[in-house]
Amino acid sequence: MQFPTRIPIGFLIGACMTLAAAPLSYKTWRTFQSPLESFYLGTYLKSSVTPSRTLLSGRPLLHRFYIVTVNGYDATPGTLPSTMAGLSGRFVDVQPTVFAQWLRAAIYHGETPGDLIAVPLIVWASLATVFLVVGATFDFRRRRKAREGEQLRGPESMTVRQFNRTIPRKEKGFALRTR
Repeated sequence: MQFPTRIPIGFLIGACMTLAAAPLSYKTWRTFQSPLESFYLGTYLKSSVTPSRTLLSGRPLLHRFYIVTVNGYDATPGTLPSTMAGLSGRFVDVQPTVFAQWLRAAIYHGETPGDLIAVPLIVWASLATVFLVVGATFDFRRRRKAREGEQLRGPESMTVRQFNRTIPRKEKGFALRTR
């Protein structure tokens, strides 16, 4: 059975490569972060979107978060030792917005979650654009070749007048004419 030729193979491969590029661009970006930034990233994103108050009564909602400490004090990129000596942690019950504000000031140097994920999203979107455009171009060329057919023998291209001159007039056949 022959694979259907109308399926946009290039575009589908480009879409698959786009999906595969998402985790790769994210993991590559995470390698450039400090250990604390990498550790707290999920917590920072989660605490930024979690509500801090109930909808009806408006009373504060507390969530439990884990804080990395160095010799009993909260760890920051400046106080983090190069070895694991003195590292420990503790749980705190605090409102998510308060914890997100602390992470923003102490760990992420004032960057919002949107600022943090902008770089990998831009890289991924650029790769996606390249993959999809290349796939669409491949499909366009493949469809054009299918429409025009494949030349089996003879010169590459010929005008109507050249074709009519190549046909011997003695033989019975046909000649192309244009209006």
